[in-house]
Formats: sequence, C-alpha cells, structure tokens
Amino acid sequence: MKDVKRVPKPETHHAVTDDGWRIALHRYPRPGRRCPVLLVHGLASNRHNFDFPEQDISFAKYLWARGWDVWVVELRGAGRSIRPVGWGWMKSGWTMDHHVLHDLPAAIRFILKRSGHRQLHWVGHSLGGLLVTPYINTHSAGFLKSAVLAAAPVTGIPKSMHKWTYLAEPLLRLSPIVPYRTMAKLVGLKPEWIFQGPVPRLFIRGNMDVKTLRRGADVAITDLSSRAVLQFQDWMRSKRFRSASGGIRYHVDFKKLRLPVLFVAGSHDPFTSVDDLRRALGRIASRKKSMMVFGKKYGHAVDYSHWDLILGKNAPHEVYPAIAAWIGKHDR
Repeated sequence: MKDVKRVPKPETHHAVTDDGWRIALHRYPRPGRRCPVLLVHGLASNRHNFDFPEQDISFAKYLWARGWDVWVVELRGAGRSIRPVGWGWMKSGWTMDHHVLHDLPAAIRFILKRSGHRQLHWVGHSLGGLLVTPYINTHSAGFLKSAVLAAAPVTGIPKSMHKWTYLAEPLLRLSPIVPYRTMAKLVGLKPEWIFQGPVPRLFIRGNMDVKTLRRGADVAITDLSSRAVLQFQDWMRSKRFRSASGGIRYHVDFKKLRLPVLFVAGSHDPFTSVDDLRRALGRIASRKKSMMVFGKKYGHAVDYSHWDLILGKNAPHEVYPAIAAWIGKHDR
C-alpha cells in the first residue's frame, strides 16, 4: 500500500442530531461521480476501527487511494463526537436506539448534502454492520447504494457465547458507563496476555501482531453506556432487534431487502456462524447479494476471526481489495 502514504489528513465535520449531540465525521475527500462511502465502527470502538493510525492497515486510506470519497463516523460517546452541554444526558446514558434514530440519520443527511449525492455505500464492522437493518426498518433503504456487513452477527450470536454475555450483566448494572478504555489500557500494558486469556478469541494470533494490539488498546477503544451494552446483548441472545422499550421492532424482513448486500465473515469468528449467515443471505430478495468468508479453507494466507477481519496483518492484502472491488461493481 505504498500509494497510501500520500493520503492527506482527514477533514473533521460534525452532524448535529435532533437531541443535541454533534456526531463526528472524518472525511477523506474525493468529489466525483462515485457515491461516497460511509464507514461505521463496531461496539466500543471509534474511527480507528476503519482508520487505524498505522496507514498500512487503514481501510479508509485504502479506499481514498483508489478514488473514493470516504467518511468515517463516530457514533455518540465515541472519539470526537461532542455531547450536549450539561450532564442531563448522563442520567440514563444512551442506547442503540439513539444510534438508529438520531446519530446515523444525521450523519447520512450531512454526507449526502455535503457531497451532492443522493445515495452512499455503507460499510460496517460488527455493530456497524448490524445497525444497517434497524436503520432500514426506520428510515428505508432509499439513501443506500449498497451495504457491506463485515463480522456482523445479523442472526444473533451462537449459544456457546451466551455464557459470556450472562457473566457480564451483573457488572453492567453497577455503573452507567462501561470503562472499556480503562480495561484496554490494562491490556496494553501486557498485550501478550490476551493471546493466552480465557476470553473469546477476537483475532487469530498469526494475523495480529503485538504492536498493533498495543496501539489499538491505546487509541481504538471507547467507553460505552451500560444501557447500550445490555440492549445489544439482548439482541444477540434473543435474535430480536427491538428498541430498549420493546415498542419498535427493528428487524428487517430479508425477503423485502432489495439493495446490493455483501456479507464478509472470518472463518474463526466466535460471534458469527458462517452457516447461519449463508442461510440469512439465501433469504435476501436482492439479486445483487454475495458472501465472502476469509480463512485458509477458502484459499487465503491465514485464518481470520473478528477484529483482524479489518485490522489484521493480512487484511490489507486480502480483505480490503475484495470489499473495494465489490463496492466498485455496485456503484454503477
């Protein structure tokens, strides 16, 4: 990725939501006929999910170097997004509903107005991909040219993962904020530990080096509202995407989904079942749909899990070109 070294610093903009948050949007500008690309980060992450400080593993810079107008969003609570004045917002924290009903609509309106386009491509990692379906359910798919869901558990997580979500719940109810940044800092002191720890493997050791892990722990992790985490866990276990109050059903009937959709999965991702994703893809009505699984079994240099699907050592050579080619094919 030698051509990435000439990428300029991104512009930082703020889209104001109807409840007062200023949602950060980091743009690598490339005005032109191509639709802009929106990159949506995962749970407890920020812009560095897609725009890592090391240029060689920045999907945002990779796309810009190949002619795309790239926008990286930071949802409320993440990175340079700015909270409303005062502390009223802290009384109850925020939920996934705020991302769906306020943050993403404001970000998309801003991008389309500034770029002059009527549609954009959505690329989301983990939660960032999962949020496509609630967004479509509440705002329609009209503004989307295509959707790429990378490591997105659209069918919920496998039952083998439920024990981890149950174990976390008592701790989540003790504080309005989950201190992921503090936990990440501790991991950063001795990142080698996580290769041997009992937690679910979020990356394959051969695809993630200690330098990247330490840097990621330092800059790429964000604290979260406990309410948002509890709601996300409810989605994953029940496989019912609904508002925190239960009054809004976010689930999209795949038989009515007609925009181009790409599922991207790691062969060893504990949060996504490749078989379940294939079945879900089969139910999507769109004729322009596809699925890519990355791992040795599928002809790649290494196996992939969850984080390393975007931030792994081999992702720039195997995953990035495949996603970029698919977006380009469906930009016409």
